[in-house]
Amino acid sequence: MAAERSASFGHDLRLPNEVLSDVFDLSTEPSYDERPIVKTRNLIRLSGVCSHWREVTTSSAVLWRFLDINAGDSVDHLNLLSLHFRNVGDGLLSVRINFATGPKCVNSPAGIVKQLFNPANSSKLRSVALLHINPRLWSTIDNWARDSSLLPLERLDLSWDFVPKLNNGLLFENSPRLRHITLRNCLPDVEGMFPLDKITSLCAYNLSAINAISILGKYPQLKEFYFESSPVSSHSSDYRELLKNASTLSNLRVLSWTSDANGNEALLRNYRLPSLQSLKWKGRFTYSTPPIQRQHFFSSMTDLQRLDCSYDASTVFLWSQLPDLTELIIQHIPNEDLANDCLKRLTIKEGQTSLLPRLKSLKLTMSQATVQTTNSVNAIMRVIMSRRVSPHIEGGLLSFGNWDPDSPHWQSHSRLEYFWLSQPTIPFFWEPSIAFFLHTLIRDGLRVEITENWNERPVSIPFRSAYDALL
Repeated sequence: MAAERSASFGHDLRLPNEVLSDVFDLSTEPSYDERPIVKTRNLIRLSGVCSHWREVTTSSAVLWRFLDINAGDSVDHLNLLSLHFRNVGDGLLSVRINFATGPKCVNSPAGIVKQLFNPANSSKLRSVALLHINPRLWSTIDNWARDSSLLPLERLDLSWDFVPKLNNGLLFENSPRLRHITLRNCLPDVEGMFPLDKITSLCAYNLSAINAISILGKYPQLKEFYFESSPVSSHSSDYRELLKNASTLSNLRVLSWTSDANGNEALLRNYRLPSLQSLKWKGRFTYSTPPIQRQHFFSSMTDLQRLDCSYDASTVFLWSQLPDLTELIIQHIPNEDLANDCLKRLTIKEGQTSLLPRLKSLKLTMSQATVQTTNSVNAIMRVIMSRRVSPHIEGGLLSFGNWDPDSPHWQSHSRLEYFWLSQPTIPFFWEPSIAFFLHTLIRDGLRVEITENWNERPVSIPFRSAYDALL
C-alpha cells in the first residue's frame, strides 16, 4: 500500500505533457552564440533522463518542427533528418541547410538532398532553405525540384553564386502552396526559373535593379517585395526601356528597397504604391531627379504606417510627404551633426508645423559618437517629451508639464507610445533630472527600451535598468 501511495503521489506531481513540452521547447533554445543544432542535441539528452521525458520529447511534434544544420559539421545529418521527420509525426517541418562544406563533412551534400526530398519526407516540408549551393549539387536539386510534388511547401530560401544550367520548366512548380521565395546571390536572372506568378512574398538579394523593377511590373499579385541590388553600379541608360507612364501596384503592402540612385529614380518613374503599409528605403537620388517626381511617388502612399530609413539630406523631404506615418525607424545616423539635426526636426515645437504628427513609435540607431554628450541626451528627451507630454518651447528648459488630451494640439497629434534606442554602449551619464523624467514617463505608460551592442552582439535591456542605477 505504501509503495502504491508513493507511486501515485509521484505520478500526481508530474507536469502535464503539454506543459512539459512547452518547458522543453523554451529550455532547449540555443543561446545567441550557439549553433541551432544545439536544440536537437539538447532534446536527445532530455529524452534519456527518464521514460516520461522520452515519451514527451518523442511525441511532441512541436519540438521537432525546425532543423538547422551545416553540412560541414561532423554530424550524421541523415540520422538527424530521419529523427526529425519521424518525431514531427503528422506535423510539418522547416529545414535550413548550409552547404558550405568543411573538412569534417560526414554525409555527401547530394545524399542530404535526396533524403530531404524523397516522397516519404517531402510531404512533411513546410519550409526549405538551401544555402551555398555548389555547381555539383545543383543538378541533384534541379531534378528533385522539378519532379517532386512538395504539396505542403510554403516557403523557399535558396542561394548560389554561379551560372546554373537551366532546363525546361520551372523549379518547384508542383508546390501549390508556395507563396514565399527568398533568393540570395542567385545568378542569372530568376524570372524564368520559378513560378513567380503565384508568389505573394519575394526577397531578391544581389539582383539588378532593372530585373527587380521588371518583376514588380510582371507580377502585380505580389504583396511583399524585399530587394537589395547587386554591388555593380548601374547607368541611367540601362533604364531607358523602362521609362513610361507610372503604373499602380494596388496589391503591394510591404516594400524593402536598397538600390543606387539610378535604380531609385527608375522605381519612382515606373510605379505608384497607394496600398503600401510598410517601407524600408535605403538609397539616394540622382541630382537630375525632379522633386515633383519624388513628391508624386511618396505622397501616393496614403496607407503607409511604417517607415524604415537612414538619415541624410533627402530624409526630411520624405517625412514631409507622409503625415499619417505612425512608426519610424532610423537605422543609421553616422555623426553628431546629423544626429542633432535629426533630433531637432523630430521635436515638436510650440507654434510650428510638425513633421510626422501621428507618430506613435520611434526607433533610433546611433553611432558611438552621437550619444556621448549630455546635449545629445537632452535632445533625445526633448523629442520624447514633446511627443508624449506637450510641445517644446523654443529656448526653454526641459520641463515635464502636463498632458492635456482636450487641447487643440492633441486633437491633431498622436502621443508617442514606444521609444527604442540602439547604440554601441549605454551612456551612464544620465543626469538625475533626466532619470526622473524617464521614471515618470514609464509610469505614465510609455514603453522605452535601449539596445546595447557589445562586439556586435545585441542585448535588449529595458531603459528602466539603465537609469535606475543612477537614482
